[in-house]
Amino acid sequence: MDLKLLQQYEYNLLNLVIKICDEEHINYWLTGGSMVGAVKYAGIVPWDDDLDIGMLRSDLEQFIQAVQERFGQDSRYEILSDMTHADYGITWCKLIDKQTQIEEDYPFSSRTVFLDIVPYDAVPNSVIGRTLKKISFHLLDRLVHSRYINLYIDNRLGKLLYGLLTTVLSVIPTRTLKAMRHYVMTSSHSSKTRVYGNYASWFDWGHEWATADELAAFKSVPFGDGQARIPVGADSILKRMYGDITQDPAAADQHPDHVKSFHVLNHISSTEIVVQPAVIHHELSSVKE
Repeated sequence: MDLKLLQQYEYNLLNLVIKICDEEHINYWLTGGSMVGAVKYAGIVPWDDDLDIGMLRSDLEQFIQAVQERFGQDSRYEILSDMTHADYGITWCKLIDKQTQIEEDYPFSSRTVFLDIVPYDAVPNSVIGRTLKKISFHLLDRLVHSRYINLYIDNRLGKLLYGLLTTVLSVIPTRTLKAMRHYVMTSSHSSKTRVYGNYASWFDWGHEWATADELAAFKSVPFGDGQARIPVGADSILKRMYGDITQDPAAADQHPDHVKSFHVLNHISSTEIVVQPAVIHHELSSVKE
């Protein structure tokens, strides 16, 4: 697999995000491993095969609308969302490039080069509130996922209880379960919110979150051949998520985690891949008003 070429397509999607966010006055930031890449490598982590963007919920909703207005069904780009795509079961969005094709071991794969856009939602300030939210979200999240894939549960009691619950709730439409999950994630927003978190995080509940102060402002840093934003609180966020990022993983662990193969369906030259203003203008000019 040509990882460098794949990363060029990732940068292309990122530049498209930045273009739209700048035009629509939407806040975004590099999150997860992409924030590590910005701080440590001034670009994508050399062996990484995807990019992660964070947005507060209101910004994400505005971004989804902006993408949908710019790109129709026959366009090169599309945004996948659990509330707009019936066959999409996860809670973060994917901006995809339909001129590409990938293979990955993930049941909700877009089968294209993608950029993940993670919603950061308000987390209750109290410990009890956070615990109830965590339990409610993960229960509903599993129920939604079970409508698409067979989930493996190795605990006998858990398997019994989960089986009973899925049987009882089988009459509820998937779109309703999604709406219930969405409500759990979004119902704590208020002017008093102190913490925002990624409810669907692979990390423990206490790791992938940011305080309102950490997200109070953003700064542009070198990223690839351009600039991208990270929060002013990036150092504390990264320390909480990853610990000491100055240490590289073992050489055996320096490999792509997601993409197994990558192909370009409609080949364009490498000089055309990274979105430049003229390329973006060409893409946008073909979109219906």
